[in-house]
Amino acid sequence: MGRHEPAPHLVAFDLDGTALAASNRMPPRTREALEAAHRMGCLVVVATGRALSMVPAFLREAPWVDYLIVSNGARVVRARTGETIYSRVIPPDLAAAVMEANPEAAWEVLFPDGCVAEWRSYFRYRDYRGRPNWSLSRLRAWLTMFRPVWSAAAVVRRQGRPVEKLNGIFRDQASAARALQRIRAQGELQVVSPRGHDVEVSARGADKGSALAWLAGRVGVPKEGIIAFGDSENDLSMAGAAGLFVAMGDAPPHIKEVAGAVAPSVDEDGLGVFLQEWLEKLASQR
Repeated sequence: MGRHEPAPHLVAFDLDGTALAASNRMPPRTREALEAAHRMGCLVVVATGRALSMVPAFLREAPWVDYLIVSNGARVVRARTGETIYSRVIPPDLAAAVMEANPEAAWEVLFPDGCVAEWRSYFRYRDYRGRPNWSLSRLRAWLTMFRPVWSAAAVVRRQGRPVEKLNGIFRDQASAARALQRIRAQGELQVVSPRGHDVEVSARGADKGSALAWLAGRVGVPKEGIIAFGDSENDLSMAGAAGLFVAMGDAPPHIKEVAGAVAPSVDEDGLGVFLQEWLEKLASQR
């Protein structure tokens, strides 16, 4: 595979809570700023915990998106062609063992070509968000992302396919914290808890920051030419890969402490506001 011509700058951004507000809506100024970055010659890179199949179609097909880092860095995809150029997966036996050792969680499995989820994960999300009367439209949206199953571990063992990421949703934060420590202590996998009541499990070395650093090296963008936006635990690794890591205004305090700057919240179109100002400074230096 050939290398891209070196690009002077790269803009990486998380989706949920960063570039996307409720109902997969991208605020207008955010979209305008990302399109402007692309016109200026910056590489524009999605960096999400979602599987590729869960990324909204308008982003997968956007002419201003160059690459997608998906499943928390387990995979890097070239946007124009859909070609996978980087992959770090969990062996199926190890993935199944993690789920079987933590049966109190409702598990979701992100395969390279689709996702399955235990039925109870839908109800865990519903209950955790305090919306016992979620509408049928919410259920339909969930069903477009996941194929519902009774036992995710059984599916993984039966199919024997490698896994990009596991999501475990717990009844409470204490249970999630205990599981996080158990999985982390084994030393075979990476695990984070973006929302406190969950764990996201990836192969060792599979995180957004590692994937971003690999991609930047491939396309010839130095660290100081990278700006990355995020709002949660699974975005922290990008702070080490980017010259400037920007936390969203409603990110937890420990995320803001690591960040080099803080933007307004996603509901205030924070990514767009900050990126437009950054692009203006960049243009003035050229």
